[in-house]
Amino acid sequence: MLQSRALNVAIVGEGVIGISTALAIKEALPSIKLTIISDRNFEDITSYGPPGIWCPHYDNEKNRKWEKASFDKLAKIEKEHSPEETGVKLISGYLQSDDKETIETEERYVKNTAYNFHVLTDREIKFLFPNLPKYACHYTTYAAEGRRYVPWMKRQLQKFNGVQFRRQKLTSLRDIIDKNDETFDVIINCAGIDGGKLAGDDNSCYPIRGVVFEVRIPWHRHFIFHKSVSVISGVENRCSTYSLPLVDSILLGGFFQENRWDLEVTNEDREDIWRRVLEVHPSFKNKVISEWCGLRPGRPNVRLEKSSLTSESGRVCHVIHNYGHGGNGFTLGWGCAQDVVAMINQILENVFRSKANLKLYTLDGIAWYGPHSNATRHADVPVRIDKQRRWAHTHGYKPLKFFSVSSFIWPEMLSRELFSLCAIIATFGKFVKAPKEILFCPNGALVTLGRNIQQQSSDGNFVKETSADEQIIKIEGKGTFTTKERLSDYGIKMWEFVGNAYEVYKMYGTFDGQMKIHHQIVSRHDQTITDIKEVLEGKRRGLALSLGGCGFVNPYYFGVLKCLRDHGQFLRSKITRYAGTSAGSLMATLEVVAPHKLNIALQKMYDMADTLNPVEPGSGLVRGLITHVLKAKHYFGAFSSGFSLKNELEVILDTVFADLRKLTPEQFRELDWNKTKKLYVSTSKYVDLCLQNVMLNQFSTYEDLKTALLASCHIPFFSKGLAISREDGYYVDGGFTFNLPEFSDMTTLTVSTFSGSAMIAPKWPLASQRNKDEILTEFKSSSTKIGLGKQQISLHWYNLSAASSAIHPPSSMGLKKDYYDRGYEDMKEFLEENAFNDECELIQKLARTEGFKFLPMEDEVSAKEN
Repeated sequence: MLQSRALNVAIVGEGVIGISTALAIKEALPSIKLTIISDRNFEDITSYGPPGIWCPHYDNEKNRKWEKASFDKLAKIEKEHSPEETGVKLISGYLQSDDKETIETEERYVKNTAYNFHVLTDREIKFLFPNLPKYACHYTTYAAEGRRYVPWMKRQLQKFNGVQFRRQKLTSLRDIIDKNDETFDVIINCAGIDGGKLAGDDNSCYPIRGVVFEVRIPWHRHFIFHKSVSVISGVENRCSTYSLPLVDSILLGGFFQENRWDLEVTNEDREDIWRRVLEVHPSFKNKVISEWCGLRPGRPNVRLEKSSLTSESGRVCHVIHNYGHGGNGFTLGWGCAQDVVAMINQILENVFRSKANLKLYTLDGIAWYGPHSNATRHADVPVRIDKQRRWAHTHGYKPLKFFSVSSFIWPEMLSRELFSLCAIIATFGKFVKAPKEILFCPNGALVTLGRNIQQQSSDGNFVKETSADEQIIKIEGKGTFTTKERLSDYGIKMWEFVGNAYEVYKMYGTFDGQMKIHHQIVSRHDQTITDIKEVLEGKRRGLALSLGGCGFVNPYYFGVLKCLRDHGQFLRSKITRYAGTSAGSLMATLEVVAPHKLNIALQKMYDMADTLNPVEPGSGLVRGLITHVLKAKHYFGAFSSGFSLKNELEVILDTVFADLRKLTPEQFRELDWNKTKKLYVSTSKYVDLCLQNVMLNQFSTYEDLKTALLASCHIPFFSKGLAISREDGYYVDGGFTFNLPEFSDMTTLTVSTFSGSAMIAPKWPLASQRNKDEILTEFKSSSTKIGLGKQQISLHWYNLSAASSAIHPPSSMGLKKDYYDRGYEDMKEFLEENAFNDECELIQKLARTEGFKFLPMEDEVSAKEN
């Protein structure tokens, strides 16, 4: 079984398929260690010679997907880099044929992807071509000159850590696992013409010989293909006469000679190619710069699939085959590479699932993990530290490197943002002792102070040494500093989160640092208010409403939205985008899709709360506890084994969105809010054993929408199952990575049940009971703030109480009093304080100018229901 270390992958083949696959893997999964194995120099590999023009030849869905993915990647490279550097450029040209079906096939393959496709008329053919083909078409596509493109990708690959190239002659893939000191978890077979031989189970590969000449013809700037049959030595050969411009010359060819292994260019080759070229281009009589012959890796179809090999020692190694692309390596390369990445993700997901049965222990300040089957109680662990370590090793437990983000407490479940939250959890003694301070060094490596540890960054420029009674930071070439000294000049910064994106702050000391964060938040709030005013006045387009994750206390959002409908109808009319995370995503969806069902959904939430906490009004503490024991089905709230949050949410969604369930996929996609991407659901996707935020904004069916919402609310172990499965991977709660979504292209009004950086959030204890100066003073003096999914949250008694209620809700009466009513009052105060309420003179004037009509809530609901 794979361990928690980085995956070690070997790629066999250094041609366009092997290097594309390697680069795709490192771009998607940068922590993976790669070794690219080849038995020859790149100049001797088939990918060196071709111009790499994107030209599809397959008529099946899988290949069209690969072709489109490669086309999109080439388009991106061409836009961002120069052709002199990458060899990738846009090129227009013509396909000629005496067979009408050839042109019709080309139209079917090319038209929907390439640019400017056009079937030429007879008049155009006579004007353009001296050889007068019967049929022709024109289109614009991309060409990737092999001798520039592959080395450029190789240079991009070498910018990543954990990449090495090796020269090794292989007779079989088994040589990698049986004759190497290094242990590989995955082998990817991109060996081209040798792919079947190295696999040992495939005899269907064959060579397709090709010959090209490089000629200096500077005036020629478009490609021409002419498909025909040529006879050499009495043998018919399928061929394509072509001229393909490179960056500073052109290639003339060529052949598709199957089952020929010879690489020497013969006089017959020269005579046949020049004869055909001059028929198409009579003016091409310039001197040949170079000749090249290569063997394309022919096969009836591309082999892209998983298998496995067992080493002599019995270890199983995953194998992914990716070869047999014929003359289409540049057309299919990136699409196939992306499928390889998906297969590796599947391997990693299986590893993640295998770790679901691990149990965590803490011994002498070190975290250990091991299988449940070997787990015993803490009381069974010897007291002495040396015996603790011996016991852990004996029973199959391994130490977790707490000071490395990539391996702290089940690394597959954590994103970098969650490290801050884990440190807070650790403070309460749940796992291990939290570091006193969390620091960044310039290269992004994370270190902590106040622990017995030595750590060096990946570039070797940073070394940290600490001991129990001494805290020292040592920077190579800069000197040694104690933690009391200013380190900001050397790029060492505090890890803090503010608003949409996490930012780092210099070490000014606790109070000054918190003041700086406070001023940043206040400044950002003022700017947002100004932007909203400009939206209302028509000076700025677009307003988004974002609702953060909040668990069971989402009645706060019901109150906010109810107040917005009662007193902020004009402001509400300007909201063109709704975003939400976790429970906030449910509320955003309700407001966008079925606002007339808000009361039904609210009652469902109250019913769920009373199921978990059925304390009767006025019962008092003792009677309330007795009532809870007697009437509650789930004694431990949402943590009870008999309670499934996923099942409860599915029932609510199916009830509230019953109308959507009747729609066909076509009807669902045509819904206005779906076509205009009005709804954004924040989720966290497992990528490379970590979490990445994904904002889902288009949905094919109701089931697709429901799955997205369940994923946004899914907390591993708390909800049923480890993750929510979608077609493209596994997803969990969006709060792990983006708890309060904001948009860079649109002003965002943020709402959260947790006080901190959100524009609208509860104030302590109630805004009506405190004046603003007192609230501001308490905010400034709040000494601790934490980051949760890029949201800045104050560590205050109210937020701790709200966090507790989010996972173990009070009764429906408590939810209404403490959250629904508070949400209504907070939104009303926000509207009145900033003159955004409908009763304001400015809003009335703007409404009259636009012809906006205010409707009582009851009338609006009735209109929607009818």
